[in-house]
Amino acid sequence: MELKRVSALLLCLILVLSMLAGCGKGSNNASNSPAGNTNNAAATNAANGSNNVQPSGPAVSEADMEKLKELATAGLEAVGIEKLNEGKYDISVLSASDQFKIKESKLVVVGNAMQLVLTVEGDTYSKLFAGKAEDAAKATDVEKATSVINGEKNPDGSVTFRVPVKELNEIIDLAAYADEYGKWFDRPVLAEAASLDSAAVKQEEAENNGQNTGTDDKLADGEYTIDITCTGGTGRGGVTSPARVFVKDGKYTLEITMTSSTYDYARVKGIKYYNVNPGGTSQFKFPVTSLSGSLPVSADTTAMSTPHEVDYVITFDPDSLTLVSSRTDDGKTQHQPAAQTPAEEPADEPADEPADEPGEEPAEEKLEDGTYDITIDKSKMYMFAMYNQDKEKGTAPGKLIVKDGEMTAVITYNGTSAYGKMYVGDSTAAASSAETDWIMPVSDGTNDTFTLPVSALDEELSYASWSNKNSKWVDQVIIFKSEGMTKAGQ
Repeated sequence: MELKRVSALLLCLILVLSMLAGCGKGSNNASNSPAGNTNNAAATNAANGSNNVQPSGPAVSEADMEKLKELATAGLEAVGIEKLNEGKYDISVLSASDQFKIKESKLVVVGNAMQLVLTVEGDTYSKLFAGKAEDAAKATDVEKATSVINGEKNPDGSVTFRVPVKELNEIIDLAAYADEYGKWFDRPVLAEAASLDSAAVKQEEAENNGQNTGTDDKLADGEYTIDITCTGGTGRGGVTSPARVFVKDGKYTLEITMTSSTYDYARVKGIKYYNVNPGGTSQFKFPVTSLSGSLPVSADTTAMSTPHEVDYVITFDPDSLTLVSSRTDDGKTQHQPAAQTPAEEPADEPADEPADEPGEEPAEEKLEDGTYDITIDKSKMYMFAMYNQDKEKGTAPGKLIVKDGEMTAVITYNGTSAYGKMYVGDSTAAASSAETDWIMPVSDGTNDTFTLPVSALDEELSYASWSNKNSKWVDQVIIFKSEGMTKAGQ
Protein backbone atom coordinates (compact mmCIF):
# COMPACT_ATOMS: atom_id res chain seq x y z
CA MET A 1 0.00 0.00 0.00
CA GLU A 2 2.77 2.36 1.03
CA LEU A 3 4.59 1.69 -2.27
CA LYS A 4 1.45 2.43 -4.29
CA ARG A 5 0.93 5.74 -2.41
CA VAL A 6 4.53 6.85 -3.12
CA SER A 7 4.21 5.87 -6.78
CA ALA A 8 1.00 7.84 -7.11
CA LEU A 9 2.59 10.93 -5.58
CA LEU A 10 5.60 10.67 -7.90
CA LEU A 11 3.30 10.34 -10.92
CA CYS A 12 1.34 13.44 -9.89
CA LEU A 13 4.57 15.38 -9.40
CA ILE A 14 5.81 14.40 -12.87
CA LEU A 15 2.51 15.44 -14.44
CA VAL A 16 2.61 18.86 -12.73
CA LEU A 17 6.22 19.47 -13.81
CA SER A 18 5.36 18.50 -17.40
CA MET A 19 2.44 20.93 -17.48
CA LEU A 20 4.55 23.76 -16.11
CA ALA A 21 7.27 23.10 -18.68
CA GLY A 22 4.69 22.98 -21.46
CA CYS A 23 3.21 26.33 -20.44
CA GLY A 24 6.62 27.98 -20.38
CA LYS A 25 7.56 26.57 -23.74
CA GLY A 26 4.25 27.63 -25.24
CA SER A 27 4.81 31.20 -24.02
CA ASN A 28 8.28 31.37 -25.54
CA ASN A 29 7.01 30.07 -28.86
CA ALA A 30 4.30 32.73 -28.99
CA SER A 31 6.78 35.53 -28.40
CA ASN A 32 9.05 34.28 -31.17
CA SER A 33 6.30 33.65 -33.72
CA PRO A 34 5.47 36.03 -36.62
CA ALA A 35 2.10 36.60 -35.04
CA GLY A 36 3.78 37.56 -31.81
CA ASN A 37 6.10 39.93 -33.61
CA THR A 38 3.15 41.49 -35.42
CA ASN A 39 1.29 42.11 -32.20
CA ASN A 40 4.36 43.64 -30.60
CA ALA A 41 4.86 45.90 -33.62
CA ALA A 42 1.24 46.97 -33.46
CA ALA A 43 1.61 47.79 -29.79
CA THR A 44 4.76 49.77 -30.50
CA ASN A 45 3.06 51.73 -33.29
CA ALA A 46 0.07 52.41 -31.09
CA ALA A 47 2.38 53.73 -28.39
CA ASN A 48 4.03 55.99 -30.96
CA GLY A 49 0.66 57.28 -32.22
CA SER A 50 0.95 55.56 -35.61
CA ASN A 51 -0.93 52.70 -37.19
CA ASN A 52 1.83 52.17 -39.78
CA VAL A 53 -0.74 52.15 -42.59
CA GLN A 54 0.44 53.94 -45.71
CA PRO A 55 -2.53 55.38 -47.63
CA SER A 56 -2.61 54.78 -51.32
CA GLY A 57 -2.85 58.51 -51.98
CA PRO A 58 -6.56 59.24 -52.30
CA ALA A 59 -7.26 60.06 -55.91
CA VAL A 60 -10.21 61.79 -57.49
CA SER A 61 -12.90 59.21 -58.09
CA GLU A 62 -14.33 58.85 -61.58
CA ALA A 63 -17.83 59.49 -60.22
CA ASP A 64 -16.83 62.79 -58.58
CA MET A 65 -14.93 63.88 -61.68
CA GLU A 66 -17.96 63.09 -63.84
CA LYS A 67 -20.15 65.26 -61.61
CA LEU A 68 -17.74 68.15 -62.07
CA LYS A 69 -17.70 67.61 -65.83
CA GLU A 70 -21.49 67.50 -65.94
CA LEU A 71 -21.66 70.87 -64.22
CA ALA A 72 -19.07 72.35 -66.56
CA THR A 73 -20.91 71.14 -69.63
CA ALA A 74 -24.48 71.71 -68.43
CA GLY A 75 -25.00 74.69 -70.68
CA LEU A 76 -23.22 77.06 -68.30
CA GLU A 77 -21.44 79.90 -70.03
CA ALA A 78 -17.84 80.54 -69.03
CA VAL A 79 -17.66 83.82 -67.13
CA GLY A 80 -14.50 85.91 -67.48
CA ILE A 81 -13.34 89.05 -65.73
CA GLU A 82 -14.84 91.29 -68.41
CA LYS A 83 -18.30 90.38 -67.09
CA LEU A 84 -17.60 91.12 -63.42
CA ASN A 85 -17.33 94.19 -61.23
CA GLU A 86 -14.33 94.77 -59.00
CA GLY A 87 -14.74 93.59 -55.43
CA LYS A 88 -14.54 90.64 -53.07
CA TYR A 89 -17.46 88.19 -53.13
CA ASP A 90 -18.61 84.93 -51.61
CA ILE A 91 -18.64 82.16 -54.21
CA SER A 92 -19.39 78.44 -54.22
CA VAL A 93 -16.38 76.35 -55.26
CA LEU A 94 -16.95 72.63 -55.82
CA SER A 95 -14.17 70.12 -55.19
CA ALA A 96 -13.92 66.81 -57.04
CA SER A 97 -12.32 65.13 -54.02
CA ASP A 98 -13.65 64.61 -50.51
CA GLN A 99 -9.97 64.71 -49.46
CA PHE A 100 -9.89 68.41 -50.42
CA LYS A 101 -12.70 69.97 -48.41
CA ILE A 102 -13.19 73.68 -49.00
CA LYS A 103 -14.62 75.32 -45.88
CA GLU A 104 -14.67 78.89 -47.24
CA SER A 105 -14.23 80.43 -50.67
CA LYS A 106 -14.04 84.02 -51.93
CA LEU A 107 -13.61 85.59 -55.35
CA VAL A 108 -11.43 88.72 -55.55
CA VAL A 109 -11.70 90.84 -58.72
CA VAL A 110 -9.20 93.69 -59.05
CA GLY A 111 -8.10 95.39 -62.26
CA ASN A 112 -7.54 92.71 -64.89
CA ALA A 113 -7.03 89.83 -62.45
CA MET A 114 -9.29 87.32 -60.70
CA GLN A 115 -8.31 85.24 -57.72
CA LEU A 116 -10.02 82.48 -55.74
CA VAL A 117 -9.23 82.56 -52.03
CA LEU A 118 -9.77 78.97 -50.89
CA THR A 119 -9.61 77.89 -47.25
CA VAL A 120 -9.19 74.11 -47.01
CA GLU A 121 -9.89 72.02 -43.92
CA GLY A 122 -6.81 70.56 -42.21
CA ASP A 123 -3.14 71.04 -43.04
CA THR A 124 -2.55 67.97 -45.21
CA TYR A 125 -1.58 70.11 -48.19
CA SER A 126 1.11 72.81 -48.03
CA LYS A 127 1.00 74.04 -51.62
CA LEU A 128 -0.92 73.83 -54.88
CA PHE A 129 0.23 73.61 -58.49
CA ALA A 130 -1.70 75.18 -61.35
CA GLY A 131 -2.11 72.05 -63.44
CA LYS A 132 -2.25 68.28 -63.06
CA ALA A 133 -0.29 66.18 -60.56
CA GLU A 134 1.77 64.51 -63.29
CA ASP A 135 2.85 67.93 -64.58
CA ALA A 136 3.70 69.13 -61.06
CA ALA A 137 5.87 66.06 -60.40
CA LYS A 138 8.09 66.71 -63.41
CA ALA A 139 8.01 70.54 -63.41
CA THR A 140 11.32 72.39 -63.57
CA ASP A 141 12.30 74.92 -60.91
CA VAL A 142 11.39 77.73 -63.28
CA GLU A 143 7.96 76.22 -63.98
CA LYS A 144 7.37 75.73 -60.26
CA ALA A 145 8.27 79.36 -59.63
CA THR A 146 5.40 80.48 -61.87
CA SER A 147 2.85 77.75 -61.08
CA VAL A 148 3.22 76.83 -57.38
CA ILE A 149 0.87 78.47 -54.88
CA ASN A 150 2.04 78.32 -51.26
CA GLY A 151 -0.57 77.89 -48.55
CA GLU A 152 -1.04 80.18 -45.55
CA LYS A 153 -1.68 78.32 -42.28
CA ASN A 154 -4.52 79.61 -40.11
CA PRO A 155 -4.83 79.40 -36.30
CA ASP A 156 -7.70 76.88 -36.60
CA GLY A 157 -5.47 74.42 -38.50
CA SER A 158 -6.90 75.17 -41.95
CA VAL A 159 -4.81 76.39 -44.89
CA THR A 160 -5.67 79.24 -47.29
CA PHE A 161 -4.57 79.29 -50.94
CA ARG A 162 -4.85 82.21 -53.38
CA VAL A 163 -5.48 80.74 -56.81
CA PRO A 164 -5.38 82.88 -59.98
CA VAL A 165 -8.34 82.07 -62.24
CA LYS A 166 -9.30 83.13 -65.75
CA GLU A 167 -12.90 81.88 -66.01
CA LEU A 168 -15.71 80.70 -63.77
CA ASN A 169 -17.95 77.71 -64.63
CA GLU A 170 -14.90 75.90 -65.99
CA ILE A 171 -12.93 73.05 -64.39
CA ILE A 172 -9.71 74.37 -62.85
CA ASP A 173 -6.96 71.76 -62.78
CA LEU A 174 -5.06 71.90 -59.49
CA ALA A 175 -2.58 69.55 -57.87
CA ALA A 176 -2.05 69.57 -54.10
CA TYR A 177 1.20 68.55 -52.42
CA ALA A 178 0.91 66.41 -49.27
CA ASP A 179 4.10 66.76 -47.21
CA GLU A 180 3.41 63.55 -45.27
CA TYR A 181 3.42 61.44 -48.42
CA GLY A 182 5.88 63.56 -50.41
CA LYS A 183 3.79 63.61 -53.59
CA TRP A 184 1.25 65.56 -55.62
CA PHE A 185 -2.45 64.63 -55.92
CA ASP A 186 -5.00 65.88 -58.46
CA ARG A 187 -7.56 68.18 -56.80
CA PRO A 188 -9.61 69.87 -59.57
CA VAL A 189 -12.28 72.43 -58.62
CA LEU A 190 -15.06 74.40 -60.28
CA ALA A 191 -16.19 77.92 -59.27
CA GLU A 192 -19.93 78.48 -59.79
CA ALA A 193 -20.72 81.91 -61.25
CA ALA A 194 -24.42 81.47 -60.40
CA SER A 195 -23.56 81.58 -56.69
CA LEU A 196 -22.25 85.15 -56.93
CA ASP A 197 -24.22 88.07 -55.57
CA SER A 198 -25.84 90.12 -58.34
CA ALA A 199 -23.59 93.07 -57.44
CA ALA A 200 -20.64 91.08 -58.77
CA VAL A 201 -22.08 90.89 -62.28
CA LYS A 202 -21.99 93.92 -64.56
CA GLN A 203 -25.44 95.30 -65.25
CA GLU A 204 -25.53 94.46 -68.95
CA GLU A 205 -24.42 90.93 -68.18
CA ALA A 206 -27.11 90.57 -65.55
CA GLU A 207 -29.69 91.54 -68.14
CA ASN A 208 -28.29 89.13 -70.71
CA ASN A 209 -28.39 86.32 -68.17
CA GLY A 210 -31.99 87.05 -67.27
CA GLN A 211 -31.23 88.09 -63.71
CA ASN A 212 -33.86 90.30 -62.13
CA THR A 213 -32.16 93.46 -60.93
CA GLY A 214 -35.20 94.92 -59.25
CA THR A 215 -38.01 93.92 -56.94
CA ASP A 216 -41.01 91.89 -58.07
CA ASP A 217 -43.21 95.01 -58.23
CA LYS A 218 -41.69 97.20 -60.93
CA LEU A 219 -41.62 100.92 -60.21
CA ALA A 220 -42.25 103.67 -62.71
CA ASP A 221 -39.25 105.76 -63.69
CA GLY A 222 -38.64 108.66 -61.33
CA GLU A 223 -37.21 109.90 -58.06
CA TYR A 224 -38.49 108.41 -54.80
CA THR A 225 -37.81 108.78 -51.10
CA ILE A 226 -37.70 105.87 -48.68
CA ASP A 227 -37.35 105.79 -44.91
CA ILE A 228 -34.36 103.92 -43.57
CA THR A 229 -32.92 103.11 -40.18
CA CYS A 230 -29.18 102.90 -39.57
CA THR A 231 -27.47 100.76 -36.94
CA GLY A 232 -23.82 100.12 -36.15
CA GLY A 233 -20.91 102.50 -36.05
CA THR A 234 -19.96 104.51 -32.99
CA GLY A 235 -23.41 105.95 -32.35
CA ARG A 236 -22.15 109.49 -33.08
CA GLY A 237 -22.66 109.41 -36.84
CA GLY A 238 -24.20 107.42 -39.62
CA VAL A 239 -26.79 107.70 -42.38
CA THR A 240 -29.72 110.10 -42.34
CA SER A 241 -33.33 109.29 -43.31
CA PRO A 242 -35.02 109.38 -45.73
CA ALA A 243 -32.79 108.22 -48.57
CA ARG A 244 -33.40 108.87 -52.23
CA VAL A 245 -34.01 106.26 -54.93
CA PHE A 246 -33.70 106.90 -58.66
CA VAL A 247 -35.51 104.44 -60.90
CA LYS A 248 -34.79 104.11 -64.60
CA ASP A 249 -35.79 101.21 -66.83
CA GLY A 250 -36.45 99.04 -63.78
CA LYS A 251 -33.02 99.64 -62.26
CA TYR A 252 -32.59 101.22 -58.83
CA THR A 253 -29.89 103.64 -57.65
CA LEU A 254 -29.84 104.47 -53.96
CA GLU A 255 -28.46 107.80 -52.74
CA ILE A 256 -27.63 108.04 -49.03
CA THR A 257 -26.59 111.11 -47.05
CA MET A 258 -24.19 110.80 -44.14
CA THR A 259 -24.28 112.91 -40.97
CA SER A 260 -21.01 114.72 -41.74
CA SER A 261 -18.61 115.67 -44.52
CA THR A 262 -15.75 113.48 -43.27
CA TYR A 263 -16.62 110.34 -45.25
CA ASP A 264 -14.70 109.94 -48.52
CA TYR A 265 -16.05 106.62 -49.79
CA ALA A 266 -18.57 103.88 -49.01
CA ARG A 267 -18.03 100.19 -49.60
CA VAL A 268 -21.05 98.10 -50.58
CA LYS A 269 -20.68 94.38 -51.29
CA GLY A 270 -16.94 94.81 -51.72
CA ILE A 271 -17.12 97.73 -54.16
CA LYS A 272 -16.03 101.30 -53.39
CA TYR A 273 -18.32 104.25 -54.20
CA TYR A 274 -16.85 107.73 -53.79
CA ASN A 275 -18.47 110.89 -52.45
CA VAL A 276 -20.79 112.62 -54.95
CA ASN A 277 -21.09 115.82 -52.89
CA PRO A 278 -17.55 117.15 -52.31
CA GLY A 279 -17.46 120.27 -50.14
CA GLY A 280 -20.73 119.36 -48.42
CA THR A 281 -22.23 116.57 -46.36
CA SER A 282 -20.95 113.26 -47.76
CA GLN A 283 -23.32 111.47 -50.11
CA PHE A 284 -22.96 108.17 -51.94
CA LYS A 285 -24.83 106.62 -54.87
CA PHE A 286 -24.82 102.93 -55.72
CA PRO A 287 -27.08 100.35 -57.40
CA VAL A 288 -29.36 98.18 -55.28
CA THR A 289 -31.46 95.18 -56.25
CA SER A 290 -34.12 95.47 -53.56
CA LEU A 291 -35.85 98.16 -51.49
CA SER A 292 -36.71 95.86 -48.62
CA GLY A 293 -34.70 94.11 -45.94
CA SER A 294 -31.25 95.21 -44.78
CA LEU A 295 -28.04 96.26 -46.52
CA PRO A 296 -24.54 96.35 -44.92
CA VAL A 297 -22.56 99.50 -45.80
CA SER A 298 -19.04 100.45 -44.71
CA ALA A 299 -18.05 104.13 -44.87
CA ASP A 300 -14.50 105.43 -44.62
CA THR A 301 -14.16 108.39 -42.25
CA THR A 302 -11.25 110.82 -42.21
CA ALA A 303 -12.32 112.45 -38.93
CA MET A 304 -9.63 110.61 -36.98
CA SER A 305 -5.87 110.92 -37.36
CA THR A 306 -5.93 107.63 -39.29
CA PRO A 307 -8.77 107.05 -41.80
CA HIS A 308 -10.76 103.89 -41.14
CA GLU A 309 -13.95 102.19 -42.28
CA VAL A 310 -17.02 102.20 -40.04
CA ASP A 311 -19.58 99.42 -40.52
CA TYR A 312 -23.30 100.25 -40.70
CA VAL A 313 -26.46 98.34 -41.55
CA ILE A 314 -29.24 100.13 -43.43
CA THR A 315 -32.78 98.73 -43.10
CA PHE A 316 -35.45 99.82 -45.60
CA ASP A 317 -39.11 100.59 -44.87
CA PRO A 318 -40.76 99.67 -48.20
CA ASP A 319 -44.15 101.00 -47.10
CA SER A 320 -42.69 104.52 -46.93
CA LEU A 321 -41.63 104.59 -50.61
CA THR A 322 -42.96 107.84 -52.13
CA LEU A 323 -42.69 109.22 -55.66
CA VAL A 324 -41.51 112.86 -55.53
CA SER A 325 -40.34 113.63 -59.07
CA SER A 326 -40.22 112.29 -62.60
CA ARG A 327 -36.47 112.81 -62.94
CA THR A 328 -34.34 109.66 -63.01
CA ASP A 329 -31.03 111.17 -61.86
CA ASP A 330 -29.76 114.27 -60.07
CA GLY A 331 -26.61 114.51 -62.16
CA LYS A 332 -24.23 113.93 -59.26
CA THR A 333 -21.17 111.85 -60.04
CA GLN A 334 -18.46 110.23 -57.96
CA HIS A 335 -15.56 112.41 -56.89
CA GLN A 336 -12.53 110.15 -56.70
CA PRO A 337 -9.20 111.74 -55.67
CA ALA A 338 -6.75 111.11 -58.48
CA ALA A 339 -2.99 111.42 -58.75
CA GLN A 340 -1.84 114.49 -60.66
CA THR A 341 -0.66 113.88 -64.18
CA PRO A 342 1.53 116.15 -66.31
CA ALA A 343 -0.28 118.51 -68.63
CA GLU A 344 -0.80 117.02 -72.04
CA GLU A 345 1.65 118.35 -74.57
CA PRO A 346 0.42 119.22 -78.04
CA ALA A 347 1.24 116.64 -80.66
CA ASP A 348 4.19 117.49 -82.88
CA GLU A 349 3.46 118.20 -86.48
CA PRO A 350 5.09 115.74 -88.86
CA ALA A 351 7.15 118.53 -90.41
CA ASP A 352 8.68 119.38 -87.03
CA GLU A 353 9.94 115.90 -86.33
CA PRO A 354 13.77 115.87 -86.26
CA ALA A 355 15.50 113.75 -88.81
CA ASP A 356 17.35 110.69 -87.63
CA GLU A 357 20.95 111.42 -86.82
CA PRO A 358 23.54 109.54 -88.88
CA GLY A 359 24.74 106.45 -87.12
CA GLU A 360 21.70 106.32 -84.83
CA GLU A 361 21.24 102.86 -83.33
CA PRO A 362 18.25 100.91 -84.64
CA ALA A 363 15.38 100.06 -82.31
CA GLU A 364 16.13 97.21 -79.96
CA GLU A 365 14.94 93.88 -81.26
CA LYS A 366 12.51 91.87 -79.19
CA LEU A 367 13.91 88.90 -77.35
CA GLU A 368 13.01 85.44 -78.51
CA ASP A 369 10.81 83.35 -76.24
CA GLY A 370 12.83 81.28 -73.80
CA THR A 371 14.73 81.32 -70.52
CA TYR A 372 17.87 83.44 -70.14
CA ASP A 373 20.63 83.55 -67.53
CA ILE A 374 21.05 87.17 -66.46
CA THR A 375 22.90 89.29 -63.93
CA ILE A 376 20.92 91.26 -61.36
CA ASP A 377 22.26 94.57 -60.04
CA LYS A 378 21.08 94.53 -56.41
CA SER A 379 23.29 97.35 -55.13
CA LYS A 380 20.21 99.47 -54.34
CA MET A 381 18.23 96.71 -52.65
CA TYR A 382 17.68 96.82 -48.89
CA MET A 383 18.67 93.80 -46.77
CA PHE A 384 17.81 91.37 -49.57
CA ALA A 385 20.45 88.65 -49.61
CA MET A 386 20.26 86.77 -52.89
CA TYR A 387 21.40 83.23 -53.51
CA ASN A 388 25.00 83.08 -54.87
CA GLN A 389 25.32 86.87 -54.71
CA ASP A 390 28.60 88.72 -55.17
CA LYS A 391 28.71 91.16 -52.24
CA GLU A 392 31.64 93.16 -53.61
CA LYS A 393 30.03 93.76 -57.01
CA GLY A 394 26.51 93.98 -55.63
CA THR A 395 25.22 91.50 -58.18
CA ALA A 396 23.54 88.11 -58.22
CA PRO A 397 22.53 85.57 -60.86
CA GLY A 398 18.93 85.21 -61.96
CA LYS A 399 16.64 83.87 -64.66
CA LEU A 400 14.69 85.89 -67.22
CA ILE A 401 11.70 84.22 -68.86
CA VAL A 402 10.41 85.68 -72.12
CA LYS A 403 7.05 84.60 -73.52
CA ASP A 404 5.03 86.42 -76.18
CA GLY A 405 7.08 89.56 -75.62
CA GLU A 406 6.41 89.63 -71.86
CA MET A 407 9.34 89.33 -69.44
CA THR A 408 9.42 87.89 -65.92
CA ALA A 409 12.45 87.40 -63.69
CA VAL A 410 13.03 84.63 -61.18
CA ILE A 411 15.07 85.81 -58.20
CA THR A 412 16.06 83.67 -55.20
CA TYR A 413 16.40 84.96 -51.65
CA ASN A 414 19.15 83.25 -49.66
CA GLY A 415 16.97 81.86 -46.86
CA THR A 416 13.28 81.59 -46.00
CA SER A 417 10.56 83.59 -44.25
CA ALA A 418 12.38 86.95 -44.27
CA TYR A 419 10.03 88.45 -46.86
CA GLY A 420 6.48 87.18 -47.10
CA LYS A 421 5.48 88.81 -50.39
CA MET A 422 6.53 91.35 -53.02
CA TYR A 423 4.81 94.05 -55.03
CA VAL A 424 5.50 95.84 -58.31
CA GLY A 425 5.84 99.47 -57.23
CA ASP A 426 7.14 101.37 -54.23
CA SER A 427 6.33 100.73 -50.57
CA THR A 428 3.77 103.57 -50.44
CA ALA A 429 1.70 102.04 -53.22
CA ALA A 430 2.17 98.57 -51.74
CA ALA A 431 0.67 99.70 -48.43
CA SER A 432 -2.72 100.27 -50.09
CA SER A 433 -2.48 97.48 -52.65
CA ALA A 434 -4.93 94.63 -53.12
CA GLU A 435 -4.09 91.05 -52.27
CA THR A 436 -4.29 90.05 -55.93
CA ASP A 437 -1.35 92.36 -56.67
CA TRP A 438 0.97 90.59 -54.25
CA ILE A 439 3.64 88.19 -55.48
CA MET A 440 4.01 85.26 -53.11
CA PRO A 441 7.26 83.29 -52.72
CA VAL A 442 7.83 79.64 -53.57
CA SER A 443 10.01 77.90 -50.98
CA ASP A 444 12.06 74.72 -51.28
CA GLY A 445 12.66 74.71 -47.53
CA THR A 446 16.05 76.40 -47.91
CA ASN A 447 15.47 79.42 -50.15
CA ASP A 448 12.50 81.55 -51.23
CA THR A 449 11.97 82.29 -54.92
CA PHE A 450 9.95 85.22 -56.33
CA THR A 451 8.78 85.62 -59.93
CA LEU A 452 8.61 89.33 -60.83
CA PRO A 453 7.22 91.06 -63.93
CA VAL A 454 9.98 92.99 -65.73
CA SER A 455 9.05 96.09 -67.75
CA ALA A 456 12.54 96.87 -69.05
CA LEU A 457 16.17 95.81 -68.94
CA ASP A 458 19.06 98.03 -67.80
CA GLU A 459 16.71 100.40 -65.95
CA GLU A 460 16.01 100.94 -62.27
CA LEU A 461 12.74 99.13 -61.54
CA SER A 462 10.81 99.76 -58.35
CA TYR A 463 9.52 96.89 -56.22
CA ALA A 464 8.54 96.49 -52.57
CA SER A 465 8.97 93.52 -50.24
CA TRP A 466 7.05 92.78 -47.05
CA SER A 467 9.39 92.36 -44.06
CA ASN A 468 7.96 89.67 -41.81
CA LYS A 469 10.23 90.77 -38.98
CA ASN A 470 9.27 94.46 -39.06
CA SER A 471 5.72 94.03 -40.43
CA LYS A 472 6.10 96.69 -43.10
CA TRP A 473 6.79 97.18 -46.81
CA VAL A 474 10.39 97.92 -47.81
CA ASP A 475 11.50 99.55 -51.07
CA GLN A 476 13.67 97.46 -53.40
CA VAL A 477 15.26 98.89 -56.56
CA ILE A 478 16.45 96.26 -59.03
CA ILE A 479 18.25 96.46 -62.38
CA PHE A 480 18.10 93.45 -64.68
CA LYS A 481 21.16 93.70 -66.90
CA SER A 482 21.21 92.72 -70.54
CA GLU A 483 25.01 92.62 -70.63
CA GLY A 484 26.25 89.04 -70.64
CA MET A 485 22.72 87.63 -70.91
CA THR A 486 22.70 84.17 -72.46
CA LYS A 487 19.86 81.91 -73.47
CA ALA A 488 19.66 78.73 -71.43
CA GLY A 489 20.99 75.71 -73.30
CA GLN A 490 23.19 77.73 -75.62
